[in-house]
Amino acid sequence: DMADEMDDEQLLMVANGFGLLASTAFTLQYLPQAIYNWRRKGVRGFSADSIVFKHIGACFLFVNCVLIRERFPVTLYGFFNVLQHSIFLVQFTIYRQPLQLKYMLWICFLAVPFAMGSLWPSSISYTNTVKPLCQIISHLPQLRVCIQQRTTAGLSLLTQHLNIFGGLAG
Repeated sequence: DMADEMDDEQLLMVANGFGLLASTAFTLQYLPQAIYNWRRKGVRGFSADSIVFKHIGACFLFVNCVLIRERFPVTLYGFFNVLQHSIFLVQFTIYRQPLQLKYMLWICFLAVPFAMGSLWPSSISYTNTVKPLCQIISHLPQLRVCIQQRTTAGLSLLTQHLNIFGGLAG
């Protein structure tokens, strides 16, 4: 058995390698959607509520990783999630008319998990559940948009493929 032949250090290197692959795929997954939105100068068919939920989860993940000094691949994943969702929030701000400044305020949400984790470090074990819960819940608003519009137009298929690859690698 291959696992018997590998020592703990080698297994850790392999696990970190797959973690980096997953982080890379999960980071790159949003790039096609961001480019698609930019090229069409619009976000029709792409749910803002879905991104707000994902951003909340990403903020908790990233801040908690920093505060507890989580492994680099997980922290990197959280950082790039916050960055990507922030880009989408900017796109929702400028591409929806009239200008939707409320989405810019969500970028500042990063301060909430930082304050909570800094003031109440024992809360981190509970707030670690925010990311997976938000990730699951975030699909519902996007599903609603697709059902209402009777199409998945507005979504990048390449984004979905990278999401699947990242899930398999991680």
